[in-house]
Amino acid sequence: MTGSSHGEFTPWTGLNFKFGTTLTAHDTAIHAMKWSHDSQWLISSDHEGVIKYWQPNLNNLKAFQGHKYPVRDLRMCSFSPSDLKFVSASDDHQLKIWDFRRLKEDMQLSGHNWDVRTVDWHPHLGMIASGSRDKTIRVWDPRSTKCLATIKNHGDMVTQVQWNQNGRWLLSSGRDCCIKLFDVRKLNEEVTTFVTKRQVHSIAWHPVHETMFASGGSLVDKNKMQSEGSIEFWVTDSTRPKACVEGAHESQIWSMDWHPMGHILATSSNDKTTKL
Repeated sequence: MTGSSHGEFTPWTGLNFKFGTTLTAHDTAIHAMKWSHDSQWLISSDHEGVIKYWQPNLNNLKAFQGHKYPVRDLRMCSFSPSDLKFVSASDDHQLKIWDFRRLKEDMQLSGHNWDVRTVDWHPHLGMIASGSRDKTIRVWDPRSTKCLATIKNHGDMVTQVQWNQNGRWLLSSGRDCCIKLFDVRKLNEEVTTFVTKRQVHSIAWHPVHETMFASGGSLVDKNKMQSEGSIEFWVTDSTRPKACVEGAHESQIWSMDWHPMGHILATSSNDKTTKL
């Protein structure tokens, strides 16, 4: 499923790589989409901060104003392990934890000094990681408003954070051309820094091989203009990419995700294309 800047959903079939009927889902650009762990619900958010609930048949059951500014992630919304709650992140510098069934805001998490660009709920524990334009990563206790750790290891905007399914590792990417790996037991020190010549906009852990991940990045010229979108493949025991697909897209790769079996990687780009 892809969401567009025109507010449309497009379902794709993985067997023949063809898309189905396009659905107008939001009135403004869709910024984030996230399936629940049981695959029974899809949450989407848009440029005006509206959050919507969808069933698998794309029947829209609920819509409400979640934030006053764009909701950037539902990874910028991310479900708790039980699917009973989710967290949203926005340009209003806030994270909000919601009761999924009651459509009620449980609490706000405040501390970032600029747009919150990304958020991810730990797959097993009561921990939330968020990344911001203020160059910091914060780790939160979702049972309170307490910030457990503030990580200042990036030199530019943090574009994405993602927990590994093993529960031990947190991966982050930034516009400082770095990807950083942290251990949950000692979050203030990175385990490894992966340096690339590209600004990194997206990352995705492989669903089967826990030490493998992919990243999407763009070269920046002397006028600070971003061109092309390349995919790099990494393993955690090496600081050099194992493979690179240069020019995979004609512009920045904003998001990527693996098929659950790990044999297909889907990417979407500012060049208005989705590729598998």
